[in-house]
Amino acid sequence: MEEKVCLIAVGAGHLGGPNGILRLLQKESYILTPMN
Repeated sequence: MEEKVCLIAVGAGHLGGPNGILRLLQKESYILTPMN
């Protein structure tokens, strides 16, 4: 798979929790990096 950089913007209510987008992306082996 080709490696690409991607920026995704979502509302805070969709980020956390067991079914939040952060957890779902990590389960799919995406590497998440916070932005400053």
